[in-house]
Amino acid sequence: MHILWEPDDPVSYYLYVGQSGNLEERIRKHNDPWYRARHPCLHYHVWDSTPDMESIFIVLASTDDDVPQLQLNLLELWCCLIFQTLPQQELRKYVSEEVSPSGSHLNVANPIWQSFTECKHDCYEHKERFKELIHSCDPLVADYYRSLAQGFRDLKTSSNPRLRAYYMAAYHRSQAGSAAAKVGRTFTQLLSGTEKTVYGRGSSQLITFGYVNFRISKKYQDLAHGAVVHAQGFLTDGANSHRYAVDALPEDPAIRFSFRIAGKNINGELFGMFIHAPGEVTVKDINTLVDRLSGEDVDNIATKSRRMIPTDVTKGRYKVMYT
Repeated sequence: MHILWEPDDPVSYYLYVGQSGNLEERIRKHNDPWYRARHPCLHYHVWDSTPDMESIFIVLASTDDDVPQLQLNLLELWCCLIFQTLPQQELRKYVSEEVSPSGSHLNVANPIWQSFTECKHDCYEHKERFKELIHSCDPLVADYYRSLAQGFRDLKTSSNPRLRAYYMAAYHRSQAGSAAAKVGRTFTQLLSGTEKTVYGRGSSQLITFGYVNFRISKKYQDLAHGAVVHAQGFLTDGANSHRYAVDALPEDPAIRFSFRIAGKNINGELFGMFIHAPGEVTVKDINTLVDRLSGEDVDNIATKSRRMIPTDVTKGRYKVMYT
């Protein structure tokens, strides 16, 4: 089991139950920020939602090497029920409503179905794939996918802001491709995360997505020019506590956007961090980016104040500043 908590709020905590045939290797991957960035899920989203999140792994049970997979799944389910880490819809199949949930659950799927479903990864954000599975699977398996999809949708109305943020991040990723084809692909990559090369410019380094350059000050991380990192943007409904444009005003759309990178520094050390950049021009650039990610037309954006508009967004030509 993995327990996560913030140092300044020891009363609130998050629980995640999992299983592994190679515990040492699994924990090594969990602790790798780059691995977490490349394999997004609710567990990792909460873990990386704040730089000072603390955590500890606890072994709840161990078995012999030749235990059948179904038995391992039942053991994991038993632990999920003890600590109530499943979505409410799944919990109520096994646990009385009189039992109050402990902490905040981070398991989204019933472990009993692991290795028995047709889908190798529970990518419940991919709606079309899920519709296909629900209508083409064995009825019992289809029930599993329906419950998984419902557990994801329930995050939208969760009382926990971090769980709601995960749902909204998935929603914005699904909406990003609705823009013009070329720009849409860029936006989808930005919000889904992808590997990017770091370029040097003066005292800063850059990561480029389409017409937007994200600056990485050397005070944050020593990266070799040409280094490859995993880069991802996050768009929230409200103010983002890790916003990239630090000088954004409350009325600026830029307060909703954050940017995170993960990889290895010049010393070979793993890292994962949110990047911040000052300056009025940065605010105007990110204001425009957030408007575009939200589906607004460039002509409409150009009528607004505090924007920096390329004359051709799809080709990244010279920029025109609107003040």
